[in-house]
Amino acid sequence: MNSHPSGLREQLTWQRQAHALLGWLLELAVDQGLPPIPWTIHAGEPGPGLTGHGQADEQDPVFRAWHAAVVAIAGPEHPDHGQPGSDRAFYYWGEFRGVTLMLDADRPRTPQQAGDTY
Repeated sequence: MNSHPSGLREQLTWQRQAHALLGWLLELAVDQGLPPIPWTIHAGEPGPGLTGHGQADEQDPVFRAWHAAVVAIAGPEHPDHGQPGSDRAFYYWGEFRGVTLMLDADRPRTPQQAGDTY
């Protein structure tokens, strides 16, 4: 973290921006009956960010509901399906109200993986 006072102020401003957007999204969730999902606020370079985390793969109904709501308000998606070998991928990446907004979920499992037990 930047220890310079203006850097701290900027990071706190970014955090407030992302927090305000999260509050707005949660109000939208109540209005539209969206199920709860975990969220993470980011306050670093290149600016404020907010990530919603699906608890299963991208086909999960909870994730699909949030994905549809985000696309409806924030416009077209810019998927970034993550690094090869990663268990998670971003299925929405865009900017809304000055905040980088992302949704991630588990990568779909192959039929072989689906049969695996741990």
